[in-house]
Amino acid sequence: MGILDMIKSRNKELEFMFDFDLIQDTSKKIHMKQLAIQTCINMISRTISQSEFYVKKDKKIVKDEMYYRLNVRPNPNMSASQFWQTVVHKLIYDNECLIIQSDTEDLLIADSFTRIEYALVNDLFKDVTIKNFTFSRTFQMSEVIYLEYISLKSILDVPFSC
Repeated sequence: MGILDMIKSRNKELEFMFDFDLIQDTSKKIHMKQLAIQTCINMISRTISQSEFYVKKDKKIVKDEMYYRLNVRPNPNMSASQFWQTVVHKLIYDNECLIIQSDTEDLLIADSFTRIEYALVNDLFKDVTIKNFTFSRTFQMSEVIYLEYISLKSILDVPFSC
């Protein structure tokens, strides 16, 4: 083995090491970005969960069942802070969040759903699934709380200019 052969073999090893460093740096950057996003979500959700939601009727604040659901216990399995943290998490990651009211008036966050949009009447939400249960009924927009973070349509419709 000559000197040139040794240099070529070392360069191949160095090339592999440089590629490994690049992958390692990229994975660190991705991890740090995910950590930053999760930190922001936690801060936003803590702020919202510490807020108090008011229900008004005839310009008077009413502390009724809906007030209790929004501020204390939305459903038997979650506290208000857990509920709002889940809402913010879904809103930021999925860009939308659907909150429905069950027959027992519990507030539930949909894991998945199909939205059917209409121009002149209420939009419909079908195939609403929460955990492992899929509702057979269809929900109208007026019956749910539908939150949208960023409409992808609005981003795509904006003309791009330099």
